[in-house]
Amino acid sequence: MRRSGVLMCVLPAVVALSPAQAGELQRHQFRIVVPSADLQPADPAAARRVAARIDRTVLEGCGAARTAWPTLKRAVRRSPCWRDSMDEIRRRLTHPLLIAAIDDLL
Repeated sequence: MRRSGVLMCVLPAVVALSPAQAGELQRHQFRIVVPSADLQPADPAAARRVAARIDRTVLEGCGAARTAWPTLKRAVRRSPCWRDSMDEIRRRLTHPLLIAAIDDLL
């Protein structure tokens, strides 16, 4: 049986329904399911692959679809949504190679 680890992430997202509500912040939650074996990468290359998958998922959660232009993805990576999410994920990781790979993205 294949086991999976789940990294929970809370995303902040601004919802502008009216001028009075424009500054309100809502938090959305999503799951990143990572096979348990991937949370213990054997080498730096494997850790970078897992970090890239996590990055893609957080980008999508913060509003940049897989098919989004690179310019949009760069802008999302500078957003508080992406940075806060990646920081939270990093705090939950325990493997040094995976932490280093996430640090390289930050």
